[in-house]
Amino acid sequence: MTACAIKQDIPEYIRLLGEHRYADALELIYQRNALPAITGHICDHQCQYNCTRLDYDSALNIRELKKVALEKGWDEYRSRWHKPAGSGSRHPVAVIGAGPAGLAAGYFLARAGHPVTVFEREASAGAW
Repeated sequence: MTACAIKQDIPEYIRLLGEHRYADALELIYQRNALPAITGHICDHQCQYNCTRLDYDSALNIRELKKVALEKGWDEYRSRWHKPAGSGSRHPVAVIGAGPAGLAAGYFLARAGHPVTVFEREASAGAW
């Protein structure tokens, strides 16, 4: 966890994957990572270079495990979505820019119960 730039609980989501609890693993990933489908592909995976398994074997392919959680856990995770507690009672928030940072900010603000509108000057999101 200390090698992860966003401090994901990697050992715990790997444990959940080992128990075939894919949606639970994905829920844990989303607690710290608003865009796991992206980071599962582009992260420089410092965690793998610091994996304790290197002491006696080889590192786990942590990025691939994150992709497994997404692929196998998405439908169940999506079915659990609910309106955040306190929705409507907080001030609306405007996020300017739909790049990775803006999308992540919008996600975490919405999860905290704020009504969020993301504004982007380009035709599509993603900071292209």
